[in-house]
Amino acid sequence: MGQTALKHTILIVDDNPSNLGVITQCLEERGYKTLVATDGTIVLRRAQHVRPDLILLDIVMPETDGFEICRQLKADESTRDIPVIFMTALTETEDKVSGFRAGAVDYITKPIQQEEVIARVETHLRLRDLVHGMQQQAVELTQANTEIQLLNTRLNAENVQVRADLQESEQKYETLVEQITEGHFVLRDERIVFANQTFCDMHGYQLEDVAGQHFSLFVAPESRQHVEDAYRKSHQQQSHSQLLEYKRLTKSGQHCATEMVTKTILHEGTPIRIGTCRDIAERLEMERHMREAERMAYIGRITTSLSHELRNPLSAIKMNLQMLEELEPYVDEDARRSITISVREVMRLEGILNEFLDFARPIHLNLRACDVNQMLALCVELLRVKFEKRSISLSCSYAQDIRVVQADEEKLRQVIINLLLNALEASGPQGRVWVTSRYDGSTAPAAIKIIVEDEGEGLPAPSMSHIFDPFFTTKTKGTGLGLTNVKHIVDAHGGDIHAGNREAGGAIFLITLPV
Repeated sequence: MGQTALKHTILIVDDNPSNLGVITQCLEERGYKTLVATDGTIVLRRAQHVRPDLILLDIVMPETDGFEICRQLKADESTRDIPVIFMTALTETEDKVSGFRAGAVDYITKPIQQEEVIARVETHLRLRDLVHGMQQQAVELTQANTEIQLLNTRLNAENVQVRADLQESEQKYETLVEQITEGHFVLRDERIVFANQTFCDMHGYQLEDVAGQHFSLFVAPESRQHVEDAYRKSHQQQSHSQLLEYKRLTKSGQHCATEMVTKTILHEGTPIRIGTCRDIAERLEMERHMREAERMAYIGRITTSLSHELRNPLSAIKMNLQMLEELEPYVDEDARRSITISVREVMRLEGILNEFLDFARPIHLNLRACDVNQMLALCVELLRVKFEKRSISLSCSYAQDIRVVQADEEKLRQVIINLLLNALEASGPQGRVWVTSRYDGSTAPAAIKIIVEDEGEGLPAPSMSHIFDPFFTTKTKGTGLGLTNVKHIVDAHGGDIHAGNREAGGAIFLITLPV
């Protein structure tokens, strides 16, 4: 690597000295020779003079942006073949496509990750060296053919040598491509004529199963039209690379998010399509988490502000209503009923506010020794009167071998009471609810399992995957935050919670807490 890197010169174009310093140090530590430019107006002149092996080009530059600089480089014959990798903080697909249309071969997203810079630089330098090597070999083969025609006596010896050189070159090419961590493929008439091992691994096939297959076999049905349209377009714009996101189809039937860069070129007068593909599931999931975090932070700020504005008036209303309740001998029955309903509704609103605040606030655990069985018994006792009023049986079964755990008992009580109240609402008259604790020593680490079951209607199948999502509810009343807060508390303890339906009917919630 050290000797190879010393032969390569990289021109870095960025108006940010901090970025230049980081990238220059990163590349020079690996033996590359670096040149820098902070002004887009001198890039073409410097590239013509130095002829670097690769250019790292920032898109956002003063005066002339990276797209225009790239177009100027590609329009000049002396710099046309220098690969250009954009460095950009722009994440829209349209911006990436504009870069490829301008002539770039790849892009690196900011903030710069040094490992990504090295990986992409090494890949495109290898590909450039490979192209140059093949061009040189083509020249050598032409010279050999001329010599063969002039010197017939040396035909056999030179032919053997050419074949040996060609075989060695192919072996080197195959070794290089197999070491690339992205899927590479070549298509002719939409059929695969070459694919590297990474491409096969991404799709779950062996090399021999891929060659000759139609590319659509590896594209999920919902993405096939999109990929076919891109294929047709690539024939019309042979000088441009194309970037698209689609769902690939694996041998096992999985649909996986994938990003593909392709370009159509002429090879011996026949158009062929070369491309690379990479899995982007992790990136998309990270972007989704970031958007969700931003949305939750925004909701949290609104919730906190509203709760403070509403809590004081509600407290005043509640206090006045309670004072009116104390005047029971002086008010008629209808008035007393109205006061009772009002007090109940104010308390319900306070409960809603508390749910919003629990959702908005980060969870801070006060970990102490907690006897899970005693905690469950206390929750059951607190709600027993409610169950008896509805004639609902509440059965408890506590394992005696459960150990004391380090937990926030108050928050765990909040979890169990929420699940028990949900079971109460879901159960009809004469229904039954079960609370069970178990010790599971078969896992690492060992765990305590808490199970709450009911005989209600159960959870609708379409709702199962969203049952813990914020603001999702199957009830006509409620905020949809109760189970969300339950999951947050369980997650904060390092545990898991799963929801499902009992075979005999009704819902079941299983909490697993590590010991």
